[in-house]
Amino acid sequence: MLHRRYARGYEPSGEPALRVGPVHRKWLQLQSRLGSLRHRLALYGPPLLIADFAARRLGWLDLQSSTRRAMDVIVDQNIR
Repeated sequence: MLHRRYARGYEPSGEPALRVGPVHRKWLQLQSRLGSLRHRLALYGPPLLIADFAARRLGWLDLQSSTRRAMDVIVDQNIR
């Protein structure tokens, strides 16, 4: 990542690179996953999200197709 900044003309700050320890990294990953889940719950609602999760885990292709179509409609509505 540092080399990209240099290529764009940024000078080095002189500060050492930040280090993220393994515990902090796991915490950040958990926060990211929970944030994604909250966003998906707000966007699609619990019933559709649970149906999509179950269909994918259980391999029910018909249900998976219908839940994905319903999710696509919601995404398309939010684009316009």
